Amino acid sequence: MGNRDAHGVDLDPDGGLPVDEHLRVAPGVWAAGDVARYREPHTGARVRIEHWRLAEQHGRAAAADIAGRGEPFAGVPFFWTQHFDLELGYAGDGQGWEEVELVGDPAARDFTVFYSREDRLVAACGTQRDEIGAFIELMREGRLPAPAELRGRDTAGLPARLAGRP
Repeated sequence: MGNRDAHGVDLDPDGGLPVDEHLRVAPGVWAAGDVARYREPHTGARVRIEHWRLAEQHGRAAAADIAGRGEPFAGVPFFWTQHFDLELGYAGDGQGWEEVELVGDPAARDFTVFYSREDRLVAACGTQRDEIGAFIELMREGRLPAPAELRGRDTAGLPARLAGRP
């Protein structure tokens, strides 16, 4: 039996609250953001992501559900970070990744690293904003390429795939 500090709700070992696909902890109780452990709809993994960008997405989804207009949460986790003059974007959930595909040139600070698990892309990280943006939308739509399609390429070409071009 886990901790019971949330009035009868079993907390995860790290203090997170397990939620369903509507971000409900229990009938009439929702959790969003840092505390919510949810099933990431694109990878199936149970995740707890502590970043304000996802908290915003969760908040909107939980509010819609509270108002009776909710659908299962389907947002793609995304954040960015700035280290001096290097900005990195990260999308998806790469916990437990098995393989990586590097596309681009890290020395030129023009690259995207794609993470895969069980032969499916689960996350992307890099400096190529257009690739990361297209990754998010393609993940949401369930149209990401297989990892092998990225192997040995100079560019991933995800913006073209998003636009319906091969």
